[in-house]
Amino acid sequence: MEDVLTFGYGVLTCIAVFGIVYGVIQLRLIKENTEEVVDDIDDIVAKHNILQRELEDKVDSLSQSIKDVDLKLEQIYHESVEVVNERFDELEKEIDELNKS
Repeated sequence: MEDVLTFGYGVLTCIAVFGIVYGVIQLRLIKENTEEVVDDIDDIVAKHNILQRELEDKVDSLSQSIKDVDLKLEQIYHESVEVVNERFDELEKEIDELNKS
């Protein structure tokens, strides 16, 4: 009977040792996978930051271009108004001269 009990303890000890070794191996694999995922996330965050900076630069450039176009359009508008007003003044003078004649 002692042999059976000793054999049972031996089997249980082997199972426990196997379980511990298996658990340690699995924990190492999980740690390695976690480190890989963290590295991947860091890479993605770095790429995101670069793209965000590029986008902000492009938005700033586009905003400045829009401001420049607005200023140019305003300048053209004022010049056009002046030309039209001058032409109206000329027409008014011509009409006045025709009315006097």
